[in-house]
Amino acid sequence: MAGSFLAFSRKFWGRYVRLTRLDVVGRQLIRREVVIGALIVMLGVSFWPQSPIQRAILNVGGKPDDPKAHLGLAKEAAKIYDYKLAEEEYKRAQEISTQVLGARKEIFPEEVLREEIGKLKKLAEEVEARDVYLQLAVLYWRLFDEEKAREYWQKAWWIDPNNETVREVEGLFSR
Repeated sequence: MAGSFLAFSRKFWGRYVRLTRLDVVGRQLIRREVVIGALIVMLGVSFWPQSPIQRAILNVGGKPDDPKAHLGLAKEAAKIYDYKLAEEEYKRAQEISTQVLGARKEIFPEEVLREEIGKLKKLAEEVEARDVYLQLAVLYWRLFDEEKAREYWQKAWWIDPNNETVREVEGLFSR
C-alpha cells in the first residue's frame, strides 16, 4: 500500500514539475485549477452545517411541513437555552400535526368512523346506555349498514322508548 502511494506521488510531482516549467499559458492553467479547487473547498466548508442547531435549521428548511423536523429544532434550541425559538417551533409542530390529523378525517372518513364504532362498542359492553346505542346507530347508518344501525336503535328504544332523540333517530330509517 505504501509503495503504491509513493509511486503515485512520484508520478504526480513529476508531472506537476513538468507542467510548471511550461510557458506562461501552462502556468496560468495550473493556477486557475488550484484557485477553482480552493474556491470549491471553501464553498463546501461554508455551506456544511457546523452545529446541531444549524443542521436542525437546515432540516426544517428542507422539510417545512414535517412536524418531526420542527420538534427536532425545538429540542436543539432548548439545548442552547433559546426558549423563545423552542416554543415557536414546538407550536408550529403542533399546528402541522393537527392539520395532518384533520386531513386524515377528510381522506379516510370510513376508517375514522370504524375507530369510533370500536370505542363505542367497548363502552356499550360495560354500560348499557341509550346515548351510546344511539351514537352507534347513527355511525352505522353513516357507513350505510342499515341492519346494524336498526339493531342499535332498537336497543336504545328498549331502554327509553319515549325519548325524543330516539324518535328522531327512528326518522333516519323511514327515509
